[in-house]
Amino acid sequence: MTKARGTTRIPALVFGSIGLLILIWGVVLALQAFLVMQSWGRTDAEITRSAMVAVKDRYQADIAIRFYVDRREYDLPVSNRTMSGGYAWVQSRLDEFPVGARREVRFDRADPSRVRINVGPNFDTFGLPVILVVLGLLFSGIGLLAYRSAVWQEEASRKVDPRQATIAAKRVVLGASVFVLLIGLAFLAASVWMAMTSIRESHWPTIQAFVERSEIVRSSSSSRSHGPLYVGRVHVRYMVGDRLFHVPIDTRFQTSRRRSIEKAIAEFPQGTWQQFRMNPGNASDLRFTSSSILLPSVFALVGLVATGVAILLLRKSMRD
Repeated sequence: MTKARGTTRIPALVFGSIGLLILIWGVVLALQAFLVMQSWGRTDAEITRSAMVAVKDRYQADIAIRFYVDRREYDLPVSNRTMSGGYAWVQSRLDEFPVGARREVRFDRADPSRVRINVGPNFDTFGLPVILVVLGLLFSGIGLLAYRSAVWQEEASRKVDPRQATIAAKRVVLGASVFVLLIGLAFLAASVWMAMTSIRESHWPTIQAFVERSEIVRSSSSSRSHGPLYVGRVHVRYMVGDRLFHVPIDTRFQTSRRRSIEKAIAEFPQGTWQQFRMNPGNASDLRFTSSSILLPSVFALVGLVATGVAILLLRKSMRD
């Protein structure tokens, strides 16, 4: 019985432990950010470098600043966890910090070489802590639900009275049903979000862009155990108003089959003019005109199946 009890509680311990660690991490980062806001010094700094660095299939901002503290000059790079990701996102952030502009920075009074930029009640400062806290609470909640289900299952196995055993078994089914229902609703929400994103992008205006070159890039999601994943990247240039843009566009999918990526980017031969969709709110954000409903459909199918199974189990447990 003791061994069975330990086995049924393993998922609860795993999810609960992961959730607690993530939650603690998020709270620590939030406290650190709050400490920076409250106790670090403030000064104006000049942006001396504002560029983008490509790291496999992702990008990150490369920003450097110059400022003075107690008549001493500091010329330092600054980093921000939120200034990495897709090309359009990073470029939009870099546009906020052009070379020569002056921005307020926070510095550690004990060590002015420790500096933060764009500190405040915003996503740059508290975005990651909030995300971690939410994930921690989610995993902890799953762990708690799994723990309650394990306890109910143990109670059901110990019951001698058939009526009490039935009640305990219903609790086990109820816990499993709620867990499956939450998963199904999460998949449905994700499918709706992806579908709405595709619909919104389909209404973006189209522009003509000149294809400078194409390449295949190894994805940052690659792992040693599963082998490399590849992403296609098409480099284009185009004009919007009096500004010239040089923008890379990545394929929406990544795969271990290099041949599939080669076929996808072959549709955009070098030296040709091609049509793309442009985000009206961010001219550096381009998309391919063709869009796929495969991924939203898969998420919707999984969500519907999981939700349907959960509802059937809930109805059955209430009838019995």
